[in-house]
Amino acid sequence: MTLLRFRTENHKSFKDLTELSLVRPEMKSARPTDGTWSDYALRIAAVYGPNASGKSSLLDAVEFMLGVVRNSSTVWRERNSLPHQPFLLDEASRVQPSSYSIDFTLDDTRFEYGFSLTQEEIRTEWLYDYPVGRQRLLFERGLDTKYRFGRALKGDTAALERLTGPRELLLSRAAIDEHPVLTPVFNALTSGFEFAKFSEGSRQQRLRDIAEGIATEAISMEDIVVLVRVADVGNAQVGVAETKTPPELLRMFQAMEKAAAEPMESDGEDDQQVPIKFAIDEVTKRLEFQHLGAEGKYYRLAPADQSTGTLSWLSLAVPAVEALRKGTVLLIDEIDASLHPQLAQVLIQMFKDDGLNPRAAQLIFTTHDTYFISPVAEATLTPEEVWLVEKSRVGVSELFSLSDFSPRRDQNLARRYLHGRYGATPHLAPAFLQQLVAAGTADQ
Repeated sequence: MTLLRFRTENHKSFKDLTELSLVRPEMKSARPTDGTWSDYALRIAAVYGPNASGKSSLLDAVEFMLGVVRNSSTVWRERNSLPHQPFLLDEASRVQPSSYSIDFTLDDTRFEYGFSLTQEEIRTEWLYDYPVGRQRLLFERGLDTKYRFGRALKGDTAALERLTGPRELLLSRAAIDEHPVLTPVFNALTSGFEFAKFSEGSRQQRLRDIAEGIATEAISMEDIVVLVRVADVGNAQVGVAETKTPPELLRMFQAMEKAAAEPMESDGEDDQQVPIKFAIDEVTKRLEFQHLGAEGKYYRLAPADQSTGTLSWLSLAVPAVEALRKGTVLLIDEIDASLHPQLAQVLIQMFKDDGLNPRAAQLIFTTHDTYFISPVAEATLTPEEVWLVEKSRVGVSELFSLSDFSPRRDQNLARRYLHGRYGATPHLAPAFLQQLVAAGTADQ
């Protein structure tokens, strides 16, 4: 799968229609006249901007859209309302629908899928493809859940229309019913993206997933060793330590599970018993590192004793390798957080290198680090690969490409960005700091 474009409107700080495009500027037609889509799609998109400008909200909009696709006909089906995250700083936007759409390729055929929603319902939904260069309708859904189906959409469309509820996406319902045309589209969207959020909890979860993957042999130990050596952090090997759950804790969980399985006494009201299931794992897995110490001896250290940089590298490098192997999209929030710029450069270069990335996997990340657009960077980003986010004084985020400024190849993009030539830099007011310090001094 190749991501071509993502659009959103009225999502958090993105009040107006916003588009992130990974299509090369020279591509002007609806589909390539020569070559494949992967030849015309960028593999890197770096999003710059000051704190609280909306960089993370852009990635959040992608994740939110895919979450609706994944969950609207399953875990959300019994909800009384849909999640809705509109722009909140004016009264009109609070009640207006939010919209999301995505252009992508599946088996080198371009698809365009999107929908709009409010808290109460799915308002619109559409899916088109471009098999021979012109847009072809697969389905459209309008207000009052009225549908139009294209002739190319085979299968029982009447049943789909009947079974899809007002808070469900037709695409999600089609996947449950294993629709022959729509299920591959659903699978491409729900399995084609991996998110690495900027939080300690997210990083720890990725490390737990790595440990579990090693233990179940879903992740090769050799891969981990190679990645550790690439980072040159002094580790010789990485393994998985297994620690038995204390017997007294296990007995307590078993007693709780038994009690939860017993029927509850009814007081005559029309109450519902909520079953409780406690998952008991008798083996707790964690990563274990070995460091070379004195006299050529290796010493075992737990993850808690590792540097933040080592763990951050592994937590991002493993998903990156998986994306390269599968040809999927990896989105990283704050790639430079706790990661040395040279290691971040390694990640970027992995996606830009045709030899390492034969399936045209893509990397989208947010950052503050101007090293990536400086002349000394090993994998310098081009203007088409750089996006800027700026927030207005009334809280509206705007996304625009560095290529809009038509910079010359010999210009130092990093220096010009830091000097405010392209916008999307902080509005500093150091005078307030002087007042703050002066006020504190006067009180003493």
